[in-house]
Amino acid sequence: MNTHEVKAGMFVEYHMSLSEVIAVNRTTEVALIQRHSDHQKFVVNVVDLFEDRQLNSDSDMYYWGC
Repeated sequence: MNTHEVKAGMFVEYHMSLSEVIAVNRTTEVALIQRHSDHQKFVVNVVDLFEDRQLNSDSDMYYWGC
């Protein structure tokens, strides 16, 4: 992902695991994430993150293919 797309509180996929972004450092382009399955925290490069659009959508239009 792009550094400007990543925001605290959003859900992302990292190494096939659902994680929540805790904080983002735009200068160093890293994010602090917490893995959902075991609550472990990691500092990762933002380019290694993938957005989970189903969980971050503000509406249900995603499910309708709009």
